[in-house]
Amino acid sequence: MHSTMAAIVTSLVRLFQPSLASMGDSQGPVLWYALLSLRLVALFTADNPWSSLKPDFTCNHSMSAFCTTLCFNNHFDVPLSPLWSFSFLAGVVPVLLMRLVQRGSRKAASQKKDIELMDPVREASPKSSTPGPPQSTSVVILHIACILFLLCIEVVFLWALAVLQLPKVFPHTFPCWADLCPENVECAIFGRTDKQMALATLAFTAGINIVVCVTSAIMEVVQLSRCRKK
Repeated sequence: MHSTMAAIVTSLVRLFQPSLASMGDSQGPVLWYALLSLRLVALFTADNPWSSLKPDFTCNHSMSAFCTTLCFNNHFDVPLSPLWSFSFLAGVVPVLLMRLVQRGSRKAASQKKDIELMDPVREASPKSSTPGPPQSTSVVILHIACILFLLCIEVVFLWALAVLQLPKVFPHTFPCWADLCPENVECAIFGRTDKQMALATLAFTAGINIVVCVTSAIMEVVQLSRCRKK
């Protein structure tokens, strides 16, 4: 798992490096890239206690490897680390979309400015002074859509942590519900509190992302209302 996470991080750093180098004084992308970096740190922190989940699994009855495997699979029946990686990769999508939207709006604004500088007579004509459809409005709407997309991803991820994953390590012991295995078998895992803290760390980053998304969406809606009043 450590080698897989290292490969993912190396690939993402290479992917984001050109964008980070070309952001300049833009504050919007800096915020979203910082949140992605925060999630990466949380993933590394959570991966340490959870990478040894199978060796940490033990039961109070001598059983064959087959029964132990059945007990393990029946209890941990939801994905753990793969879900974390998938949530991160899914969160990259709206961030990249926001970056593309911003670059497109800057390019369009630069082209419009060049046309106005090359044709000052047309700029002063009555026809050209008639305002067309505000391009900034469409850009703001796309930004809001991307933010809401990211918000949905973070809400679902937080729900999965709290409802699907945390109950798997919350009890001190849990029964083994496996056929063809001894009855009244109780199982437990080593490092239970460490694994709980790892999930809490991921939930904390998801909560921060949710707060940032809601705040940013409200600010974008306010900006959209101002653009429509102009």
